[in-house]
Amino acid sequence: MILNKKLHKQDLEKAALQADCTPLQSEEIWRVLQADASVLRRHKLSSTIYYFGGFLIFLALGQFLVSAYTNYEKNFLLLTVSIYALALYGFGLYFWKKKNQILGGMGVFLALSLIPVIVYTVLDILNVWPGGSPGKYMNFYQWISGGWFLMEIITITATYITLRFIRYPCLTAILYLTLWFASLDILPFFAYFISKNIPSYIFPKISIIYGASLTIFAFILDKKNREKFSLWAYVFGVSIFWIGLSVNTYKTEWGHAIYCLLNIGMIMLSALLSRRIFAVLGVFGVLFYLEELIGRHFSLSQAFPFLLSAVGIIVIVAGKYLFRSQNKQETL
Repeated sequence: MILNKKLHKQDLEKAALQADCTPLQSEEIWRVLQADASVLRRHKLSSTIYYFGGFLIFLALGQFLVSAYTNYEKNFLLLTVSIYALALYGFGLYFWKKKNQILGGMGVFLALSLIPVIVYTVLDILNVWPGGSPGKYMNFYQWISGGWFLMEIITITATYITLRFIRYPCLTAILYLTLWFASLDILPFFAYFISKNIPSYIFPKISIIYGASLTIFAFILDKKNREKFSLWAYVFGVSIFWIGLSVNTYKTEWGHAIYCLLNIGMIMLSALLSRRIFAVLGVFGVLFYLEELIGRHFSLSQAFPFLLSAVGIIVIVAGKYLFRSQNKQETL
């Protein structure tokens, strides 16, 4: 069990007395811990600098892509992005082999994030669009279209292959996000060949199923003590599940009430699984439900604020009891 608490020298001395350690042994342990803490602080500083540099490169690439499709020819764009991707991938592999996982993983991450752009530009030059033309590349993160599906499959394949020999947890973020996009675009992709339209109400349900499945997968990773890899699975799984719930259409009061209950359940799961993402999104979901409820039925009610206050008190008391029981379990 990891304690999120700073260790003070007095705490160590007290623990040493309980373990029958001599003052000399206690002092030696404290000296070693101080040395380790100093190394950890330097590591955190260098990591922050690396990530900041990588974020600047990501911003630069984004700015380039925004202007490239209007200011440059497609062939030049393909050549530039391909050189960027190969250079970043080579940079990542070099530092990964040098045992610098942050620089290595970050370089590979940036390279893989350019694959959709490369595939899109190739298809645009050839004017070949399996699944239909999706429009401008900037629509990739906004609109569902069968034309994106081939880009997504190639990105998923490249990321999965890379993960086989570069076990960098952040790479799974690309995998999970692209898998979600592919799960939404696969139906329009096949519908394009048979000239059918997919009703829009299906897509939130696909997100709910995918998000729930990914969350279960994250829980399995947690049970296998692979917390670094389960982090991104939880973040994307819970977020996508919640997005699907929130954009889904609820035609009855019971549907809205079930939505609220599911969000309350997410808050409860946050305490049981020690994952804040459940609580954050669950709270937002409950607030959205209450806002709609007030607008539909209680906008002019004078008693509703007092009733809502009572519900808030009940939630606080229930949360206090839940966290108290969790602390008791952790001390067993």
